[in-house]
Amino acid sequence: MSAVKQSAKSKNLANRSTLSVVLPVLLGVIIAAFALEFSYGDKNTKFEEMALGEGTSSLFCEYDGYPIHCEGIEDFAPCLQGWHIRGKNPVVLWLGNSQVHAVNQLKQVQENAPPILFRRLYKQDIDLLTFSQPNVSLQEHYVLFEYLRLRLPVKTLILPLVFDDLRETGMRSDIALALGDARVVNSLETTEIGRQILQQAAQNKKDSSTDSGDDDLKGVRNTIQEHSESALNKWLSDYSNLWKIRPEARGNLLGSLYLLRNSIFGITAQSKRKMIKLRYHANINALTAILDSATQSGIGVLVYIVPIRNDIEIPYVKKEYEIFKQKSESLAKEKNVVFCNLESLVPATLWGAKESTRFGKHELEADFMHFQAPGHMLLAKNLTRILETRFLETQP
Repeated sequence: MSAVKQSAKSKNLANRSTLSVVLPVLLGVIIAAFALEFSYGDKNTKFEEMALGEGTSSLFCEYDGYPIHCEGIEDFAPCLQGWHIRGKNPVVLWLGNSQVHAVNQLKQVQENAPPILFRRLYKQDIDLLTFSQPNVSLQEHYVLFEYLRLRLPVKTLILPLVFDDLRETGMRSDIALALGDARVVNSLETTEIGRQILQQAAQNKKDSSTDSGDDDLKGVRNTIQEHSESALNKWLSDYSNLWKIRPEARGNLLGSLYLLRNSIFGITAQSKRKMIKLRYHANINALTAILDSATQSGIGVLVYIVPIRNDIEIPYVKKEYEIFKQKSESLAKEKNVVFCNLESLVPATLWGAKESTRFGKHELEADFMHFQAPGHMLLAKNLTRILETRFLETQP
């Protein structure tokens, strides 16, 4: 009898021990679920724009209710419709990065450069359509240009050259949509860099197809576990809001890790960014392909070195930056296109500041890429002057 009682007592102790472990874990899971839902449930962060900071605003303007400034192919249709309604005029196409659409310390009724330039050209029966994306590479510009020149009567291409963006590679999904057009593919196949872009896109598509659209399954590809996890992922995506917000949570985590890295290594906006040679050469090859494609299509080209603040030391290795500028100018001369160096156009007083790129730092850091609205006015006026002098028949 005593043995039975002892056994029951041991069982009760084991149950209590199990509960003491399970309950805190269960409680932790519930709290974590509420925390995730509260933090990310209503968010739809545009992670590409996070680097702009709170002091910088993105402007994508309209004219008569139709956009004249787009990001890529996904929002191209309304831009095209507006061009149709305005009379299908010849087009000046402006491709750029965030400098084109972002304004520091924006005030009410202020605007960026594209609408200013648009109004000036529209008086001469010329349409300006602008496309810009943050941290865009020249390889992406190449693909987008091939897509747009097949759909618009492009008279002139404006192409800013950003040394920092020559560190970029890959193809964002919005621009990769162009590769579904056989004519774009045929054009890309005529150049070495185009074939490299197509090859990488095909590999990405193969990987995506194999992974059933979920990067979390890469480690178990071609196993029984892949099929079971894929089915579980689909079920969770259909019935769990927490599962749906994984990309938002993951993006914020990566952003925090980026800040942590900068904090540990003391990286700021003024830290030197060295050239990544393979990417640099791929982007220069893409620039060459753009210039060749444009001139062969009878499209005039204006390439310009973008403005950069010059009151403090720039975050580039000086020798590498000088080589980039010399290469850009010599390539423009070789291809017989117009080249302008606008790096000193915007005075120091018109540049802005952005929030710190490190944890726990509240002081603002210098912004080398984005300037205030009066700087955009200067850029628009200078581009207008160059276009009217070198490309367009100006009206009195």
